[in-house]
Formats: sequence, C-alpha cells, structure tokens
Amino acid sequence: MSASRRVYNPQFAAYRCTMTHPSRQAMMDKAIADAKASGDKKNLAAAYAVRGDYRTNEDAKAGQRVKYRAALSDYRNAIKADKGNEQATAGKTQIEQIYTMMGRPIPSVAECDKVSETGTYKP
Repeated sequence: MSASRRVYNPQFAAYRCTMTHPSRQAMMDKAIADAKASGDKKNLAAAYAVRGDYRTNEDAKAGQRVKYRAALSDYRNAIKADKGNEQATAGKTQIEQIYTMMGRPIPSVAECDKVSETGTYKP
C-alpha cells in the first residue's frame, strides 16, 4: 500500500505494530464487532478498511486467491457502511485492477464473502 493511500487513524494504530498474526487478526475482528454493536458507520468502515489493507499487504500466511478475495469483501463492506471511505475505495480499485490485468473476472460479492468467512478458497 502506498503511503499516500494510508489514512492514519489513531484508533487503529495498534494493528500496525509487531503483534503475531492471530493477535492482530483478533483485534481487527473485535474492532469490526464493536463498531457493528455501536452502530457507528464511520468506525465500521474504518475497521473494515484496516483489515482489508492487512489482508492485502501484510497477511503472508494466506495465498493470493484467499487474501485478495477476503480483502475485496472487507473493502466492499467498508464502502457499504461509508461510501466516502477513500481508503476502502482505493483498496477495492487496486484489487479490481489486479484481476483485470490478469485477465480474470472480478470475484462476486458472494464468493468474496464466503472466502472472508471461511479463510479458504475452493473453485
């Protein structure tokens, strides 16, 4: 992710520290759950965008088929919560461009949501 696209949000700065993969994932999942519970759409969008960025750029354990679909799901959910979230819009556009450059169709919402929930991809 380029520095110009990254939006600094002090609430989510802890996710960028040197925690282990499961701890970081759990914190991001909790931030999403907390934002859903509070009904705060801006925080929900920010939490989804942060997890999407993590999945796209930092999740070394997931293969490309999983991480791009899971990240695309997060970016779409962020945009659904807050259409003005530039971080999510940029991330979604980036992944869609990757699929287009590879000559592959952009995965459907249902396919991406399933991969996001299960952490696995089965064609």
